[in-house]
Amino acid sequence: MESIDIYRKYQENAKKTELLQAEILKGLERGDNLAALFLKAMKALSLCTDNSILYSQAEQDIRIVYGLALHEPAAQEQAEAQTRERLEKLRALRADSTDDETCKRLDIAIAMHIKQLKNMGKEA
Repeated sequence: MESIDIYRKYQENAKKTELLQAEILKGLERGDNLAALFLKAMKALSLCTDNSILYSQAEQDIRIVYGLALHEPAAQEQAEAQTRERLEKLRALRADSTDDETCKRLDIAIAMHIKQLKNMGKEA
């Protein structure tokens, strides 16, 4: 990666981080869900350190611990929305696929997402 590309990425991440900081402060004033605000903080930290795994791990842990274990409504809603979004993408890809092996793998993924929704007490 060239120096100019590195600098451009740094500038983009700095702008995104500033926006996230403003969103966090406004969210605190409004009394927004702390888990959602924490995720925004983790996203900002992730951008500052160029470590995308940090954010994805925090998001997954919050979804599992707060959503599934502690039954926090916001975390549960987020988990459901993300699962439904992935399920729709899988179904769309499955509808367009003709390769038998690809279809088989997509069918398995679709079934697992439906099972996840049922485990959440939701209909697929």
